[in-house]
Amino acid sequence: MKEYRITDHDNEVKMDILNDTDFMAIFIDMFRELPCLWEINHPHYKNQTKRKAVLDQLLEIVKQVIPTADMTY
Repeated sequence: MKEYRITDHDNEVKMDILNDTDFMAIFIDMFRELPCLWEINHPHYKNQTKRKAVLDQLLEIVKQVIPTADMTY
């Protein structure tokens, strides 16, 4: 994974990250590996506690790129 440097222009950097095909490909691959978020027949799909834990894992990946990233539930 590329290393990213966050500048003073957080909003501009966030948009650049969203357009970065390397980052998005990695993020999508990771999302695919977490079927409890998208596979409705997965045993943990309806378990909000497990889903939140998995979403927190994804958030940690995003925080490597955007340190101020957070999630509102």
